[in-house]
Formats: sequence, C-alpha cells, structure tokens
Amino acid sequence: MFIPVGTDAPIYHFPFATIFLAVVNVGAHVWLGQVDPDTFGLSGTKQDWSLWFGEGLHPLQWVTSCFLHAGWFHLIGNLIFLWGFGIIVEGKLGWWRFLLLYVAIGATACGIEQVALLPGWLTELPRAQMEHVLIERGEDPEEVEDALDLIGYPEHVVALGASGAIFGLVAISMIWAPRNDLDVLWIIWYRGGISEVSILAFSMLYIGLELVTLGIQASVLGPEYAVSSAFLHTTGALVGAIAGTALLKWGWVDCENWDLFAVLKGTHGNRDEFELQRSTYQRELTVPTQAASGAGAVAPGEELPAAAPSRPGRKAKKTPRRPVDAFARLRKHLEGGDGISALGEWETLIGSRPKLVPPEPDLFALAEAVDKANFPEEAASLFALYLRSYPKPKPDDAPPAEGEEPRPYDAAHAGVIRLRAARRLLERPGRRAQAATLLRGVDGAALSPKQRQMLDKLTAAAG
Repeated sequence: MFIPVGTDAPIYHFPFATIFLAVVNVGAHVWLGQVDPDTFGLSGTKQDWSLWFGEGLHPLQWVTSCFLHAGWFHLIGNLIFLWGFGIIVEGKLGWWRFLLLYVAIGATACGIEQVALLPGWLTELPRAQMEHVLIERGEDPEEVEDALDLIGYPEHVVALGASGAIFGLVAISMIWAPRNDLDVLWIIWYRGGISEVSILAFSMLYIGLELVTLGIQASVLGPEYAVSSAFLHTTGALVGAIAGTALLKWGWVDCENWDLFAVLKGTHGNRDEFELQRSTYQRELTVPTQAASGAGAVAPGEELPAAAPSRPGRKAKKTPRRPVDAFARLRKHLEGGDGISALGEWETLIGSRPKLVPPEPDLFALAEAVDKANFPEEAASLFALYLRSYPKPKPDDAPPAEGEEPRPYDAAHAGVIRLRAARRLLERPGRRAQAATLLRGVDGAALSPKQRQMLDKLTAAAG
C-alpha cells in the first residue's frame, strides 16, 4: 500500500478548496448514510444521485455522483489522494479556479462514461430491464419480483465516488510538477516507512495499473467487462491530462518551466524567470581568474555576510599554482556542459581542501551547471558560496582598470542569485527556513517586476 502524505512541490495558495471538498464529501456520506437498513444496499437517495448506466442521460448525476461514496473505506481512500494531489494543483491555481477545474473534470468524466454505456455494454441490467427479460422468458411476474427482492437486486446499475476527478488531479500533477517529490507512506506486509517518490513515477504507477487492468478486462473477458472502476479511473485521468495540458499551453498556470513537456525536451528550469541563460557560460569563463582566500564553505540557506569586493585582475599573480591546476579539470567539464561530472570533480576537490573556492567565473558556471543537472540542494549550496565569496557585479563585467574605484555592489544580480538558490531549497523537504533566510537578503527595489513577483511567491512558500 502506498499513501501520499506530503509533497515538496511549491504551494503558493492555501488549500481552502481541497479542505472544503473533503468536508463536503464527508458531510454527504454522513447525511445520506452508508447503506439502506432494509436492503443493505445503497440508500434510495444515494441511488438517485449516483451515476446511472444504460438508462439515458442525466446531467445532474454527472456532478452529484462525484460527492457520494459506497462506504467509509471508499471515502477515506479518496480523501487521502484528494489531499495528496489537490494541494499541488490548488497550490498553483488558487481556490476558485481549482474548484471549477475539479467539478469540470468530474462532470466531464461522468458524462463520457454515461454516454459510452448508452449502447448497453453492461454485465448487469437495471432492475426494470431484468424484470422485463425474465417475464419475456415466461416467468411469473410476482415470482420474479419476489426473487429479485430476495437477492437484493438493485434498482439501477450505478457508479459513485470522487475517484474519477481525483485521477484527473493525479494526471495534472504529473504534467505540472513531474520532478517534484511526494512523501509516500508505504506498508508492505509488516514493514513500512516514508520515502520520497517523484510525482511522475507515482502518477505513472497508479495510472499505469489502471490501464493494465482495463486492458486485461477488455481483452480477456470481453469489452462488456471493461465497464469497471478501471474504466472510470482512466477516463478521469484522460480528462485531467487534457485539461492540465490546455491550461498549461494557454498560459493559465505557471509551472516555472518545470512542466512535463519541458522536462521531456530537456529545456526545464527557470532560465527565463531569472534571466540567467546558459549562453553566458563562455563569457564568464573568459574573465581573468583570482585566488579566493579565507572563504569557507557555506551551508545551504546560511545568511551571507558582506565581503570586500574582489579584484581579479590585481590578485592573479598571487594565485597559488596548485589550485589553478586543480580547477583545470573542473573548467573542462564546464566547457563541455557536463554538470554531473563537474559536480563530481568539485566534490573531489573539496574533499581534501574543504575551504577551497574556485575563481569567480568558474564558481558561477559550476552553480549554473549543477542547477541545470537538477541537483537542487547542491546548486543552492554553490549559489550561497558564490554570494558569500563574490558580493560584487556580474561575473562577465570587466574588472576595474588600475587606479579605478571598485564597482558598487550589484543588488539586482545578487538578488537574482538568492531567488534562484531559495527556489532550489524550497524543492527539498525541511528547507523553508533556510530559503526564508536567503530571501530576507533580497533588495526588492533592485528587481524587475517579474522578479519581484517571483520574490513574493517564494516568500509565501517559505513562510
């Protein structure tokens, strides 16, 4: 058993609508009751508001059936997944957009299911049709009615539950936040624990299981047996995937360029958001290098004290031979765009010399490359080290000429780096306090309107 209990996905809106939907589902279940005390089946009201199959179209049922459940286990299971994925989707949309989307997915999926079953692909007929079939065979009408009452034959063939809409949320989360993680409670036999699983892997597992089940039912037992919970769940996932893709392509949701399509194309990351393009690497690597002395390693999110502006051109002659040679391999990996190898080389270097700091352009390029390689914790640490070691203008600026005053502190550039490091920290569990510490050092007045909007989002997420 695998149960999502939390996520590291950025949540920019409190989940008011998710909580409201959970309360409505519980309230409807308590109000309408679990079973009819006489027939031990669904109560009459629940049957009336459930989704009927093979008896025409009933649009009101497309909505009402999404808030009904057959029992407490059915309800609790759906509420767990509603919370796990609802907070992700609502966290990007806000409460009223999320509420409209949830109802639209549930109603559309139910409408498709009811229309698909109009031809009569049912293994169980509604009671009125079953009575008609038996009487046509010559059975006594009264005996038929008594026999159906005895076995508790239902009046209607129905479906109910929020799972169709929830599978839609699962599909949307997979599209909008595939690289974020879920905290999953797992229980296998007598063992259990909590592990981090990517939203992409978890969603594909559950949707894939439903597709496999549907395929087996349709191919082995026949298409009439494909009318099952697997059919209802995959329909909801399909509707959700279409809705999520449409909202993304129309620009109605901001996934910060970490959506599934960007990940598949290898273009994911916030390069546009933070105006730091990979094309700047080569310019940074052509700047004269310097030796950084007295700069220690910085923990991710640690407040960064101001340091004296560096003077690369003047200190180049004092650079010890050994560190420069050591950085040659690191620089080679960076020039080749291999962030993973560059990170490995960096960890090897600081393993024996923990206070070593690369020349400014190399450190900046290393942080960028590690960020692009999707190592959020390491990238945040490198950005923090860069801010502490080189609190000065952008690394592609030319050094001051002999006798000139050092250039003033570039608050905009430092703010962008802090935004980027904080965003990476927020992608990891338990790092909100460190991200908040970084964000407090951002000068909002020096940022562009788009960057200030990102600062507000990240501050809210870190709070």
